[in-house]
Amino acid sequence: MLLNVNICQAHSIRAAEKCSAAVKQLIRIWEYRIRPALSDAECAALDFSIAAASIPNAVSAETKQNLHQYRDKGKIVKVPAVVALFGFLNRWNDSTGIPLEVSALDAANCYLACCGWTGGKHTGPTSASDEEKPPDQRSARPWRDVGFVSVQAALMGAYLANPQTLRVILPKEVQYLGLALATIGMSILIWALLNIGHSLTPFPTPKSSGKLVTTGIYRWARHPIYSGILMIALGLALFSQSGWRMLLFVALGVLFLAKSNYEEKLLIQRYPEYVKYRQHVGRFGPNIIGRIIQALRKISS
Repeated sequence: MLLNVNICQAHSIRAAEKCSAAVKQLIRIWEYRIRPALSDAECAALDFSIAAASIPNAVSAETKQNLHQYRDKGKIVKVPAVVALFGFLNRWNDSTGIPLEVSALDAANCYLACCGWTGGKHTGPTSASDEEKPPDQRSARPWRDVGFVSVQAALMGAYLANPQTLRVILPKEVQYLGLALATIGMSILIWALLNIGHSLTPFPTPKSSGKLVTTGIYRWARHPIYSGILMIALGLALFSQSGWRMLLFVALGVLFLAKSNYEEKLLIQRYPEYVKYRQHVGRFGPNIIGRIIQALRKISS
């Protein structure tokens, strides 16, 4: 069996994250043999490390020989040294019950919780959320949150201004198509707002008191609010024959793509199950290609 090294696992995954390891490598770290995301050299090092941390020790001649293919003796000796050091630190930390730092806890919840990791005694007491604290004790809003919302407000303000300098002539059929598109977008937006309820926030950072919503329209799109806004923006641009609004529709699309990327990193940290949800649901609409691939895999198997 492996030593119960919860706190060291959290610190290790946080260190890998800080060293810019790929997200797919971090998410699949415990499945590195069945879902390859690492190189052969990295797999050999992990095989050796897991065997060294096992009780009783499971390092075999084959394990050592495999690692020697990729590392010299000077580097190999560092692996059991780190395993031994972590063993000492884990015994110390488990005995004293030292709470995990927020950054390490978030990283472990993000990448390891899906494989059964829990912080145990190292999570400490649950602190009050920002919404429950007095205004003078709340944490400052992250600058990226403020930046994204400020740019979004500026683009929407510019969209509503709609100067007449960039007019385009469109057929009536295209104008009415735009009106229909805007109507559908408004319906999607209202549906999404009703589904998300009290978890709604204009900022990318999830509300501490919120919950992950995967039902209703969120079964078909991860960011249906953005989808609805984009459909409204394009539809009204076509209906009003405004080249200005068409340009701002493109700008909003780029903004929402960047904002949703940042938002999803935070959602994965807050809700580890978001990783699986993201694999099956499209960003702004149904993941048709993904569903076709899944169906073909089922047929072939």
